[in-house]
Parts: sequence; structure tokens; C-alpha cells
Amino acid sequence: MFKRRVCYARASADEVLGQGLTFGKFYDLESMKIALLALFVKGEEQQRALNLLSSVRDEDVREYGDSGAAQNVTARAGVHLGEDMRVKNPFTLAPYRTFRELEQPASPFVLRLQKGDEQPKVALFEADGGQWKLTAIERTKVFLYRNLPPESAEKEDTPIVAVLA
Repeated sequence: MFKRRVCYARASADEVLGQGLTFGKFYDLESMKIALLALFVKGEEQQRALNLLSSVRDEDVREYGDSGAAQNVTARAGVHLGEDMRVKNPFTLAPYRTFRELEQPASPFVLRLQKGDEQPKVALFEADGGQWKLTAIERTKVFLYRNLPPESAEKEDTPIVAVLA
């Protein structure tokens, strides 16, 4: 057992969570609204994204300007009525992507709209460079240390090693 660690337990959030939303992939409005309701922690930014998507109608989405950080979109409320809105990015959202016992790491997402075949499409792009993974690992470590049995003499001496896969 030279240079090998004894592993008493191993867990992967991916195995626990299963399938979710693929970031960077465009979805129809209905699917994205359901994903925002089911796969994200409820909060102000989540509600802001839902409100924005709820005001976009199936008829048309037109881009007026795009600076990369903000996008102007026409969201039609009816056959003749169009309402100009500004999509302010990023949205700070907390998707369920680690163990449910932990506070989910919030991170910035860029929301993009585009014209689809029959209705507008929407995508969320991660904008934190993977920082959420480091936050999740630290929260997992703290959770494990706090929940080690009391008979553990020195909790701080118990090694917990996290590996990014």
C-alpha cells in the first residue's frame, strides 16, 4: 500500500443529483421555465429570470442591440403590442448541483434568447469559471467535519480529501 490512502467513504454529487439542465444549450421557453422552478433555489434572481421569460411570447424575439453584457429584446405581448425590454446580465442563480444538505453555491449566469423555429429559445451560460465547484468542496468539507462522530478525538486530524473530476 505504498503511497495509497485508505478510503473509508466516497461520494459524488453527480451520482446523487442525476440529470439536470445542460448549461450552454438552448431550450424552448416552457422547458426553461420548468427548469428554473425545479432545478434552482428559489430567490429574487430566479424570480427575475422567470418574470422575464414569462413576458416573452411565442410570436417573436428581435434583438435591437447586444453589448455582450446586456441584450435588448422585443417581447411581444399580443399580435400588435410589442414591449421593449432589456435583459440585464448576469443573473446570480443557485442551481441544485451539489448535495442537498449543503447550501447551494450561487454563481453568475448569462441568459441568452434567440429566435427558434416555432418559438424563442433560451439558454443559461455559466459565468464563474468553475468557482462554484471549489465553494461546494469547501462546504462539503466543513459539513463533514461538523458531523463527524463526537468520539473522534481530533476532528481536525481526520483527513478529508476532495478531488475534482
